Amino acid sequence: LPGQLLLGLLHCCPRPVLVQAVLGLALMVGLWTWGQGRLSASARAAAAPDAPWVVIVQPSVDQREKWKARNRDSIFNGLLEMSREGLAQVRKQCAASNACNAPVIVVWPESAVPFLLDASPRALAIVADMLPGNAWLFTGALRQIEPSRRKPGDKRRLFNSILAIDSDGRVHVRYDKRRLVPFGEYVPLAGLLEPLGVRQLVPFRYGFIPGEDMGPHKAGDLPPFEAFVCYEVIYYDRPADWQRTRWLINLTNDAWFGLSAGPHQHLAQARYHAIVRALPLVRDANSGISAIFDAQGRTVARLELMHRGVLVARLPLKQ
Repeated sequence: LPGQLLLGLLHCCPRPVLVQAVLGLALMVGLWTWGQGRLSASARAAAAPDAPWVVIVQPSVDQREKWKARNRDSIFNGLLEMSREGLAQVRKQCAASNACNAPVIVVWPESAVPFLLDASPRALAIVADMLPGNAWLFTGALRQIEPSRRKPGDKRRLFNSILAIDSDGRVHVRYDKRRLVPFGEYVPLAGLLEPLGVRQLVPFRYGFIPGEDMGPHKAGDLPPFEAFVCYEVIYYDRPADWQRTRWLINLTNDAWFGLSAGPHQHLAQARYHAIVRALPLVRDANSGISAIFDAQGRTVARLELMHRGVLVARLPLKQ
C-alpha cells in the first residue's frame, strides 16, 4: 500500500510539489522525533548548589472518604507517616551525595487535610515536630478569610490555598487560588441559580473566595516561587516581577477523574507550563500523577496514577 500511494503521488502531482511535500513531512517527523527524545530523557544535569530536596507525598485518598469526619485523624496521620518516610530517604541520599545542608521541601497535595490546618495550633505543632530544622511543608489547605477582609453580604468564608510552613510551625506564605472552577468551586450568577437548586460540586455550601496575589512568593531562604492550585497551571499570566521566580509548584487533586484520560492530560498541561516558562515545576496530585519537571519539561521523577507513595529528588534549579 505505501508503494501504491507513492506511485499515485508521482502520477498525480508535479515533481516540485511532491518534493516539497516529502521534505515537509520529513521535517515534521524529524522535529517530532527529536522533541520526544529530548523530553522523554531523564534530566541528568547536576543539581544547583542551592537546590533543595523535594519530598512529594502522594496519599491517594479516596474522594468519597475525604470529608468524612471519622477519617480526619487517619488522613492527617497518614500524611505525617509518609512524610517521615520521605525525610528518612533524604537523609540516606544526601549522605551519599554530600548535600545534607540543602533545605528540604515536603509537599502535600491540594486540600490535603480535611480541616483548617492554619487555624489548629495543635496540628501546626505536630507538623513542626515532624520537620527537621532545615525543612518546610508546602501543603494544599482550606483556610478562612480574615474577618477584616469580609465583604458585607458575602457568605463565602473559605480560600483554597497553598501554605508554606517552617519547622517551627509558622505559616510564612498563604497563596489563595485565584482562578476558581465554575460550578465546581463557585456558582456563577448565584443569586439567580442557587434558588433553582444549582450548587457547586465541592461540599461547602457557599463556595470559595478567589485570591489575588500572583507572587512570586518568598519563604525563608528558599528560592522565590509561583504557586498554582489545580487547573490554574494551564494559564501563563505572569506577575510583574516574574524574573525573580526560580521554580513553580502545582498542587492538585485528580481523584475526581479516576482512571480516565483526565490525569494524563492535566500532567501534560503542567509539563507544558514548565516548558513555556523555562522553569522547573513540582506537581503533587493526591492520586497521581505527581512529578518533577526541569526547565525543559524533562521528567526528573514521577509517581504513577492511583499509586500511594513518596517521591524524593533534588529540585532541578537552573544553574
